[in-house]
Amino acid sequence: MFTTRRRTNIRRTTSWSRKKTRRSPKAITIAMVAVGGLVGAEILLRIIAPLTGLDRQLNADSTSAMVQAYQMRFLSPEGQPYKTLPGAGQLMATRNPLLGYQLKPSQQTPFWIINEQGFRDPDPVSPQKPEGEVRIFV
Repeated sequence: MFTTRRRTNIRRTTSWSRKKTRRSPKAITIAMVAVGGLVGAEILLRIIAPLTGLDRQLNADSTSAMVQAYQMRFLSPEGQPYKTLPGAGQLMATRNPLLGYQLKPSQQTPFWIINEQGFRDPDPVSPQKPEGEVRIFV
């Protein structure tokens, strides 16, 4: 951390300057390879996607039935859509202070079903948990 230097006039003096730390060229090389790999993957995807037709799937039309089915429509506590938010979707949700938002119960489209409890399952979950069952809600 601290070094002792000799001056030209033979006296030893102590210098309280810190040593300068240099980054290892290995760390810089690894960082450059990582960034270059990500940029290369992006360029490769932009070249391959139009050739395989993947770009049409990624840029799905917002008017398709599946896209509208999964778009959210946020409702006020009174059940009215907010005027300032776009409300083109079919999946209705309300604000919840603990969860952020909560799906409205009893909704259905050809793509999903929301049961009476607000879960994405056609059957309701029984409140009584069977012996030895572990439940995890996400």
